[in-house]
Amino acid sequence: MNEIYLSYIEKSEKSEDYSFLLNYLPFERKKYIQKKKLDSDRLRSLKGDWLIREVIRRKSGINFEDIIIRTDKDLKPYPAMPSDFYFNISHSGDYIACIISDQPCGIDIEEIIDIDIDEIAPTVFNRRQIDFINSSTYAERFNRFYTLWTIKESFIKALGKGFKIDVLGLDFDLEKFKIISENKEWKKFKFGQHFFDENYKLTSCIYDCEPGKKINFI
Repeated sequence: MNEIYLSYIEKSEKSEDYSFLLNYLPFERKKYIQKKKLDSDRLRSLKGDWLIREVIRRKSGINFEDIIIRTDKDLKPYPAMPSDFYFNISHSGDYIACIISDQPCGIDIEEIIDIDIDEIAPTVFNRRQIDFINSSTYAERFNRFYTLWTIKESFIKALGKGFKIDVLGLDFDLEKFKIISENKEWKKFKFGQHFFDENYKLTSCIYDCEPGKKINFI
């Protein structure tokens, strides 16, 4: 089972539309969302929680109030009820993305916006990757930047280790779309790019399994 879901955030939506979810969230998650100053940020977080619960409800028939999601020692969310699959959520711009699988998985969506690549790239990419980004046209630089960014993010999220990973040390073969590593377990992770909007990059990562290509819209 490898499925990807996308949900569009309508312009009319507000965080209060999903405030009922606060009744079902763990205390720390609820506090994290409530501390966000912008309603748009609270909305993205809450709709992400809604999306995974809606997917679980549709797949299993379990009611919202009976779905239990907890976090492990590395603060990665996991389903405690039901408990027979993995999931990951990402949001950016007007979209929420979610992946579910029977193997460890990660997903990252990024809206392609005009950023200062020269300032940001050295904080997340090594010298070889920066040279790869810069050896292209202005428009292609953004394409390469966001491709690399979403690959790294989806992999880190699939591992669930967060800041314990040396981000600059992660390297990838973009032609074969796989990780370059001496770690045999890491090399089992497979990546997929999913195209749905030219203004977004969406990449998924699953352990020892090819990601599905279909995007399910909710």
